[in-house]
Amino acid sequence: MITLLGKLYRTQLLTPVGLFYLLEVVLTTGVNLMALLRLAARLHPGRTAVVDERERLSYGDLWRQSENLARGLREDYGLQEGERVEIATRNHAATIKALFAVSRLGAHVFLVNPDMSTIEAATVLGMPDEAFGQRLKAVIVAKPGSMLGASAVRDCLKPRVARYQMPGVIEFQAELPYTSLGKLDKKALL
Repeated sequence: MITLLGKLYRTQLLTPVGLFYLLEVVLTTGVNLMALLRLAARLHPGRTAVVDERERLSYGDLWRQSENLARGLREDYGLQEGERVEIATRNHAATIKALFAVSRLGAHVFLVNPDMSTIEAATVLGMPDEAFGQRLKAVIVAKPGSMLGASAVRDCLKPRVARYQMPGVIEFQAELPYTSLGKLDKKALL
């Protein structure tokens, strides 16, 4: 116990400044993974946090970039607290930024290893429906050689999502359409 207290003091967490920052972070960020990053960014802004083959990020840089990504996810994609987000990426700095950003928004994060999936890409969108006004449609791009079918997708989703969250239509395509700006072209999918 004394060893732990010593380590917390050496990291400046149990100092008056560290305790002040901790209180400030919890009040402004809430209690989530992003709060830990913000605290580390306040206490050690220039210290290296992440190194991968593309970049080296300090705690300050990682916090700023994750905060900007969270803002973009909220403003551009409407991501809100309590929603489910799957992060399908290999281990690099982008994964860590996305993990902190999604945590900042209060969404539930699911990490997926893309090498283990039979799905290359997928999206779910609302489509007009006469009976209900709107129903969900899943559009999936399966990896080459995959034998994935709609029934397998439904079987996989059944224990994980509520009945109203189950896509009424599951469609397979060779690729997802994108606009000239690089955003998913939802109109082309309806």
